[in-house]
Amino acid sequence: MWMSQSCTHTEDEIQNFWAVELTRPVKIEGIRIQFRSDCCTDRNSGLTISVFDSRVALESWEGTDCGTFSGPPEDSSKPVTITCEEPVTGRVVRVLQQNQEPSPMTLCEVTLIGPGLMQQI
Repeated sequence: MWMSQSCTHTEDEIQNFWAVELTRPVKIEGIRIQFRSDCCTDRNSGLTISVFDSRVALESWEGTDCGTFSGPPEDSSKPVTITCEEPVTGRVVRVLQQNQEPSPMTLCEVTLIGPGLMQQI
């Protein structure tokens, strides 16, 4: 999946993140992530999914943690679904890598899950 350059890839840093800002508040029940399948599955461990009211809230880290993924994926060819402990409503969704050592994070496809919401980002 990576050789076709269809994945995002961060630098080797601590606490890499990916975020999306939606046009309106939505109820998030979970998130489905497809990771790189050809190698490097250990990179996608220690993820926290958080939901924020706005970009300003994201920048000040004032959000609600929705769910976690300790990883790595058991089968990198299949997407991982992270279910929120409780549904969270917001406009910004973030995937944060809680790593202690510098490491890249690679996401190939992200799907938000919620009522009336099933779109790939």
